[in-house]
Amino acid sequence: MAKLLSMVHVVSYNLCVNGVRTMATNSPGHVLLGGGTGFIGSAFTYLLKSKGYEVTIISRMPGPQRLTWFDLQTSGLPQGVTAVVNLAGQNVLDPLQRWTPGFKQNVFNSRVNTTHNLAQAIIKAEVKPKVFVCISGVGVYKPNSSIDYDEDIPIGAPFDFLSDLVHKWEEASQLPGTNVRRVTVRSGNNQPGVHHSICQSNDETSVYPFTGVCGKHNVW
Repeated sequence: MAKLLSMVHVVSYNLCVNGVRTMATNSPGHVLLGGGTGFIGSAFTYLLKSKGYEVTIISRMPGPQRLTWFDLQTSGLPQGVTAVVNLAGQNVLDPLQRWTPGFKQNVFNSRVNTTHNLAQAIIKAEVKPKVFVCISGVGVYKPNSSIDYDEDIPIGAPFDFLSDLVHKWEEASQLPGTNVRRVTVRSGNNQPGVHHSICQSNDETSVYPFTGVCGKHNVW
């Protein structure tokens, strides 16, 4: 839940500082969400709606308040979108998957290609959103027990599959020639990861806590 609230705060803050509201509904904004049907995305969608946001989900399957990735590529951003958030990505910790070349390619494509498609849709949009928020990862930092990583630490060159993935993932989110605010959330914490948190929780709807994006913590 901490990660979900952090993502809501990131979007809310960026909408507020840009003075954005969806005038037709007087909502805080209209969020286009990639990966909105996944484990994190479905809960994030619920939280956004509970705060008054209009949400359109990008999915492989069409449906109410949804569009497909094909729709995005052919028709562009829906009208009135004020923020774009991408949470799409194959679960890298899927216990049923072996780290075969094919699986690693799916992990790569599901992050880099979706981010690229969203970035291109933003660049081509006549009326652009105010903010583009992309989830990323701390795997870009080389493990080092003597360094406390934060945003000011240079990420350096890729050194393994995950670091190379994050490099290309973040490169795909670039928005040259636009004034759209771009936010990269490299999620991580000084606590055990999300799966540990879920297993330790007595609340099946809870995902406490697996990020240090907001609040006083700045630990990576």
